[in-house]
Amino acid sequence: PIVIGGDFNTNGFDYSPEEAEALFLQQQADGIVQDATVHEPLFSVLEQAGFEYRPCNGVHVATRRRPTGTGHLNLQLDWIAAKGIQCVQHGCVSTLLSDGTTSPYDQLSDHNAVWADFRPVP
Repeated sequence: PIVIGGDFNTNGFDYSPEEAEALFLQQQADGIVQDATVHEPLFSVLEQAGFEYRPCNGVHVATRRRPTGTGHLNLQLDWIAAKGIQCVQHGCVSTLLSDGTTSPYDQLSDHNAVWADFRPVP
């Protein structure tokens, strides 16, 4: 079995950085996180190599909040991909508290932590 995880620096847009920031800020005002799998060639490369990423990750889950001059962009940059092993559970540990403020642990990393539990393939 092989498990790959970390900051893949993916993005969910195919625009100039200025257009992307304006689009992101508008969509995030509506509570939307872009789908990075649409524009990133990495995901088809992973699938061609026999890796699965969909069962190991949430959909539209912000794993990084990048500050901007007018707020922050919620990005899904961190992923887990697996081959030869089955993902049975996954999640993301946010540094945001339920009231929307950052936790005292926000300084440990500028990314939320992604995690997954696996079991052998039958």
